[in-house]
Amino acid sequence: MKEIFKQNLYFKILVAICVSWLTGYLLLIAVYCIPTDRMELHVQESVYVFAKEGDYPKATVRTSQLDNFTDALMLLTASYPHGKEDSVWRSALNAARYDIKDESPVKALRYVYEERGKPGIFKYQHYWHGYLVFLKPLLYFFNYTQIRYILMFAQVSLFSVLVTKLVRKKEEIVSPTVFLWLFLNPIATVCSLQFNTVLLLTFGAMLLIVELSRRWQGNSSQWKLFFLFVGVATSYLDLLTYPLVTLGVPLILWVAVNSCRRCKLKDLLLLSISWLTGYGGMWAGKWFLGSVVTGDNIIRKAQEKIISRSSSIAFGQRFTYEMIIRKVFQISGKPFIIVLIMMFICMSINHKMTMKKEKWKTIGEYLFVGIYPFIWYLLLKNHSYVHYWFTWRELAITAYAMMVFAVKQERTPEMKTVAFVPIKLNNERLPGKNLKKFSDGTPLLHIIFEKLVSLRGDCIDEVYCYCSSPEIKTYLPEGVQWLRRPTFLDDRLCKGRLIYKEFVKAVEADVYVLCHATAPFTTVEHIKECIEAVQSGQYKSAFAGRKFQTFFWKDGKPFNFDLADPPRTQDMEAFYAENPSPYVFTKEVFDTYHARSGPDPYICECSPVECVDIDDAEDFEFADAIYSFRKNRGDFYKYV
Repeated sequence: MKEIFKQNLYFKILVAICVSWLTGYLLLIAVYCIPTDRMELHVQESVYVFAKEGDYPKATVRTSQLDNFTDALMLLTASYPHGKEDSVWRSALNAARYDIKDESPVKALRYVYEERGKPGIFKYQHYWHGYLVFLKPLLYFFNYTQIRYILMFAQVSLFSVLVTKLVRKKEEIVSPTVFLWLFLNPIATVCSLQFNTVLLLTFGAMLLIVELSRRWQGNSSQWKLFFLFVGVATSYLDLLTYPLVTLGVPLILWVAVNSCRRCKLKDLLLLSISWLTGYGGMWAGKWFLGSVVTGDNIIRKAQEKIISRSSSIAFGQRFTYEMIIRKVFQISGKPFIIVLIMMFICMSINHKMTMKKEKWKTIGEYLFVGIYPFIWYLLLKNHSYVHYWFTWRELAITAYAMMVFAVKQERTPEMKTVAFVPIKLNNERLPGKNLKKFSDGTPLLHIIFEKLVSLRGDCIDEVYCYCSSPEIKTYLPEGVQWLRRPTFLDDRLCKGRLIYKEFVKAVEADVYVLCHATAPFTTVEHIKECIEAVQSGQYKSAFAGRKFQTFFWKDGKPFNFDLADPPRTQDMEAFYAENPSPYVFTKEVFDTYHARSGPDPYICECSPVECVDIDDAEDFEFADAIYSFRKNRGDFYKYV
């Protein structure tokens, strides 16, 4: 089954990339059908901007340097009147523009639209130039200055929505996210078409991660496809500026919003591979389609470009990796000093506090992503060195990782957390089941209490047995407190909600952990995961549950599928069945809803064995068989 699932995922990835090729090509064909007369008129209106600003103007500091060189290239490509000489099918892949040999695009732009000269033609074939899907329609209606304002509004609006979402979700990473934007220097990114694209993609991906983090909780396949499409979009729209930011920054945010679920380095590596697959696969599609449709050997040209961009030679001289690092830090040095100062302040404040070890363990995740820029500089040495004045922005990944890690160390207010196990001895379906012993003589209730006691001093402060009979005390492990409960709670018609209400009234706490002895196989790891989800402040309640993606019927009718067209089970909407242990909830949730769960709980997905619940004699025999089998095999405690 696992192999089939993997094959299906790989097949989805292959189909997604092929569909992206076709979609990207068709979109370019569509915009290449737009007449260029009005575009040329609007470019002509824009010439004065380039005449005034030149190729690389600086608004204030070095980080604010614009790239009018590439913006002029983009305008020339968008406004080139292709229809006179070539079919739209070929033009969409040729990306031809007016050009003057050994002169900048700004010079070519002025020569064509100001001096009315006769330039040459250059085909920039190894990029998709997907930005034309937006730039051509915009240029049809607006000039360059107006487009700058539109993109400025788009970037500021998208960033504002992102920050608003983070504030509403009470994420502590609001300040690092704001600083990220300042680090990249919005003066340059909002005024340059070349730099705007990557940031719009990055903010868009971050916004989707914030929105989807709970809905896709634990669904690694969907996240892999998500990062695959982010890579595809980056390859399609960007002209190799600082593309790695669309992977690194969203990946750091993904780790941060999933802080209650421990992210493994393997997960980060797989998501990164997904992005690289989309990024490289989309680029390869352009080379393949371009070679087939145009008849030019674009694949060979792309190979030559890759060799050139990864070499250690620039301007006829050899350079070293250290020289690249020195160059990029010449530009980003001051912003990085600010990052280090802010980190020092955060860590100094927190040094005086008692922080949990678990928070420090996440340094590996942030460090792993934080070194991505340095690997990128190593692989694309020539490009990173020649264009250091904008490739320095890849270091935003490192800066963001450092800042997010620093604020994540900020200790949340101390939350008293108590665990309790309601127990009655007069069970109807299986009398005395909580005291009933497994084959080796271990009482059933012993197992859940030992797990909870093992978490004392870590994420649990106190453990209670809530039972009306004092004879239960002889069965309790060390570290468990007995709390007498009213005998009316032992009535067979008494609902669980009333039991929880009485306990909450008797024991004051911020967070309550409800477990049942009849669910002996829930692992310590999953109990802790639920507790930390609530203690993190991201969730008000949590529970363990079993995921179902199968066909349900109700009242003789299909409940969640179309009888005439049943889907594959892996494509069906997931349903979760609650496990009896644990339920974790804040006092606020219980006071508001009088229930053990509130809206939008954290759901920890458990295995079928963990969800075994003992109600009757047959259930106990089944549980005893599982317990005995695993204990005899010598790995029972591996699963508890």
